[in-house]
Amino acid sequence: FTIATSGRPPDRRFDAPQLFSPLRPGEHSDRRFPLRLTEYMASDRPILSTDIEPARYFAGEVHVARDATEAVGKLDAMLAGTISVDVDARATWIASNTWHARANQFAEMLQRHTMGDRDN
Repeated sequence: FTIATSGRPPDRRFDAPQLFSPLRPGEHSDRRFPLRLTEYMASDRPILSTDIEPARYFAGEVHVARDATEAVGKLDAMLAGTISVDVDARATWIASNTWHARANQFAEMLQRHTMGDRDN
């Protein structure tokens, strides 16, 4: 069925008490980077992901479930409030992932690369 809306629909991604990235584990998902995880990092809610390589980048903040049983257990813990969110760690991560910070990281990488070429 179709839902008619006027204008842009509201963004409901952050209405849930926990956030979930349900990508199918495998080569395809391991080669892509789900931007939703970076969006979720800006929240104060627990994050659950399937077992994909990019989720490991957020170790400690994104809880990875290897199978359905583990996902249900982690989701139950999130809903019960026994999995906490380190808001300070997320704020630090956010501060280090601004466009300005990325530009500085890229400039440093270029400088290391070009300085390395001069030595060879």
